[in-house]
Amino acid sequence: MQNKLTSAPDGQGLKLKLPVPDGTLEGVPTYVGDLFVIPTTPRATPELRRTVGVPQGLRDGEASCFIPGVGTLLRVGAGTPLGALFEGATPGQKVYRTAAGVLDDVGTEREFLGWVIPLPEPARGLGIGVRGN
Repeated sequence: MQNKLTSAPDGQGLKLKLPVPDGTLEGVPTYVGDLFVIPTTPRATPELRRTVGVPQGLRDGEASCFIPGVGTLLRVGAGTPLGALFEGATPGQKVYRTAAGVLDDVGTEREFLGWVIPLPEPARGLGIGVRGN
């Protein structure tokens, strides 16, 4: 599949760094937009960086997260089979593929594809985390 960036090797869910809300605690389920996640590290902050440190690669406001039920991350954009995301897409936002084949932030349950997820480095931009069946 030419637009597949990564998938969960165990089939249970992706493990990626994500921007998480203030007050997010390690191991306490939360939401990033409409996306349910379980942080596996504390949320990186300047204070945490000064005291105990943060896992390598996390920027302030991010935590490593387990995303249960989301098994595949797809690239989107010009030149990909799915095309470009809608304007103003933010992490955790729901993504739908309309009958016209356009990615949109509104649609029916049947048109629902997944959620906007930041692509892991070295890739840049946003992709779609697709739920498992």
